[in-house]
Amino acid sequence: MYTKYQHNWPPYDEVKKYYVSKIESEFEIQICSNERQKVLEEK
Repeated sequence: MYTKYQHNWPPYDEVKKYYVSKIESEFEIQICSNERQKVLEEK
């Protein structure tokens, strides 16, 4: 099933990991800013 070009492509798992971690970190940043907003509103 291997093509001679396959080694030029990054493995799918690596790509998926990269995108998932990117999305997660953006999501965390969003949550942090939401939490900060709540704290500011309470004061």
